[in-house]
Amino acid sequence: MKEATLSPSTFCLDCSSGNLQTVSDHLRCRKTSECCLGGQNEERKLQTQEKSSKKERREALKAIASFFWQYRRYTLWGIAVLLVVDAVQLITPLIIRSLVDRITGGTVRLSDVPLFALAILGIGVIMAVCRFFWFFLLIITSERIARQIRSKFFTHLLSLSQRFFHTTRTGDLMARISNDTEAVRIACGMGIVTMVDGFLFAAAAIGLMLHLNPRLTLYALLPLPLLTLVVVKFGRMVHSRFQAVQARVSDMMEKIRDTFAGIRVVKTFRQEAGELERVREVSWDYVEDNMRLVRVWGAFFPLIWLLAGLSTAIVFYKGGTGVILGEMSVGTFFAFSIYLETLTWPMIALGWLINLLQRGTASMVRINRIMNVRPEIADVPDPLEPSAISGRIEVRNLTFAYGPNLPNVLKEVTFSVEPGKTLAIVGRTGSGKSTLVRLLLREFDPPPDSLFIDGIDVRKMKMRTLRSLFGYVPQDSFLFSETVRENIAFGNEELDEAAVTKFAKISAIDKDIADFPKGYDTIVGERGVMLSGGQKQRVAIARAMVKAPHILLLDDCLSAVDTETEAQILGNLRESIRGVTTLIVSHRLSAVQLADEIVLLDEGEVKQRGTHEQLLKEGGIYAALFAKQQIERRLEKDA
Repeated sequence: MKEATLSPSTFCLDCSSGNLQTVSDHLRCRKTSECCLGGQNEERKLQTQEKSSKKERREALKAIASFFWQYRRYTLWGIAVLLVVDAVQLITPLIIRSLVDRITGGTVRLSDVPLFALAILGIGVIMAVCRFFWFFLLIITSERIARQIRSKFFTHLLSLSQRFFHTTRTGDLMARISNDTEAVRIACGMGIVTMVDGFLFAAAAIGLMLHLNPRLTLYALLPLPLLTLVVVKFGRMVHSRFQAVQARVSDMMEKIRDTFAGIRVVKTFRQEAGELERVREVSWDYVEDNMRLVRVWGAFFPLIWLLAGLSTAIVFYKGGTGVILGEMSVGTFFAFSIYLETLTWPMIALGWLINLLQRGTASMVRINRIMNVRPEIADVPDPLEPSAISGRIEVRNLTFAYGPNLPNVLKEVTFSVEPGKTLAIVGRTGSGKSTLVRLLLREFDPPPDSLFIDGIDVRKMKMRTLRSLFGYVPQDSFLFSETVRENIAFGNEELDEAAVTKFAKISAIDKDIADFPKGYDTIVGERGVMLSGGQKQRVAIARAMVKAPHILLLDDCLSAVDTETEAQILGNLRESIRGVTTLIVSHRLSAVQLADEIVLLDEGEVKQRGTHEQLLKEGGIYAALFAKQQIERRLEKDA
C-alpha cells in the first residue's frame, strides 16, 4: 500500500503525538518555536539567518549583474554620460594651472582672463546637462530593476505550495518585497553611479597627478593600504549587521500585522497594553541591532576622513617644500591640490559604495533565499489534459499521512462520485473529511494512483487545469478588503450586475446586501471583518458559483448559518447546479440528507455508505449522530 507523507518541518514536536490531524490543527498549536524531527524550522531559518555564505553572495551579485545586462542600453548610455562629466571635471584643474602659472610668470594678458572664465562657465554648463542625463538614465534603470525584482518575487510566491506559507511569516515576506527590494534598488542606482564615478574618476585623477609630479603622487598614496584594510574589515561588519537589521524589520512587521489582523481578539480580551509592550520589545530589538550597525558605520567615515587628511598633510608638506625650492610651479601645486581634494570624494564614496553594495547584496541574498525555494507540488513532465470533462471522481485505496512519523489521517479510503451526482462526506471532527478536499485540490500530494478525475490521476493532470475544474468553498471563508461585488466576481471582473445579483440570490446573501450602506459597493474590510461569519460563507458560495465549476466542493461552508437559511441555500444550489458533480463535507447531517450518497468517515476510515434513509435503517455511527443532532436542534428551538 502506497502512503503519502509530507515533509516533517510542517509540524512541531508537540504536534507529532498524532493528536493533530490537519495542517490547520497544527497552525493552532502555539509551540511553534520547536520543530519536529530534528527541530529544523524552515520559517525560522529563513527569518533569522544572519550570515550568508560566499556562494550566496556570489549568486546575489550574479543576479544583480543579470538585471543590469537586461537594461544594458540605459546603463551603458548613463555610464558614457557620467564619463563625460568626469572628463570635463578633470580638465578644470589643468585650465586653472595654466592661468595661475601665467599670472605668477607675468605672461597673462588682461584679455585672456574672460576666456578662462568662459571656459570654466562652459565646463559648468556641460557638467549640469550631463549630470541630469546620467542621473535620469541610471536611476530609472534602478527603478526598473526594482520593479522586476518585485514582479519575479511575487510571481514565485504564487507558485509555491501551501506548506511554505504555513511555515513562513507574512511579515517576513513583506519585508523582503519592500525593504530588501528598496536596498537592492539603491545599490543598483546610486551604487553603480558611485562605483563608476568613484573608481574611474580616481584612476584618471591619479594618472594626471602622476603626470604632474610622480614623486608627490606616491607620497599622497601612502595611506592607501591602510584605507583598503579599513574598507575590507568594515565592509564585512556592515554586511552581517545589516542582515540582522533586516531580519528585525521582518519580526517587527510580522508582529504589527499579527496584532491588527487579530484586533477583535486583542480588544475583546483587553490586551492592548500587552500587545503594545510586545511591539515595543520587538521595536527595541530593531533599535539595538540598528545601533550595532550605526556604531560600525559611525566609526567608518571618520577613519576615511582621517586618512584623507593624512594624504593632504603629506602633500602640503612635500608640495609646499617643492614650490619653495623651485622644484614645482605654483600652478602645478595648485592643480595637484585640486586633484587631491577631488580624490577625497572617491575615498568617501568608496566607503559609501561598500555600504550600498553590502546592504544591496545582503538584501539580494535574503530575496534569493525565497526565490531558491522550490514548489513541493508541481506539474509532472508532459502533464495530461482531459479531452472532455464530465466530473467523475474516483478514490482508490487512499492512505495519507501529513508526516513520516505521524499517524495516517486517511486509511484505505475508496469511493466514487458519478458525473452530476452529489456525494456527502460526514464524520466527527478530525476524521479526515477536509483532508480529502485538500488532496483533490492538490494542496498536498496524494499517493500515486489513488485519486482520479475522469480517469486521470490528479498527480498527472496539469495543475492549472485541475484547479480550474473546481468551485471551492472552505469553512473559513477568506474575503478580500474590497467591495461585496468584487469579492463575488473575483477572477471574473467583467461580470455584469445581473449575474452578480443572480449568484447572490443563489447563496441567499442578496437580502443582506440590500441592507448594507452601499449595497454591492460596500467595502467588506480586511478578511471580511465587516460581515458576520454566515455572511462571509454565503459571499464565498456566490464566488464559487460564478466560476461555473465542473465540480463543486463545499467544505463545511454552512456551519455559520442557521438551519432555515441552510435549507434555502441547499435548495437553490440543487436547482442551479444540475449536472455539476458536488462534494459536500459537513458535520451537520441536516445539510446532507438529500445527497445521492453519503460516506461516513471515522478515524480516517470509511465506516458507512449509503443514502440518508439507508444509513438511518442501518444504525451505527450515522444514526447516533443524527439522533444527537436532532435533540440539539430541539433544545435550541426550545431555548
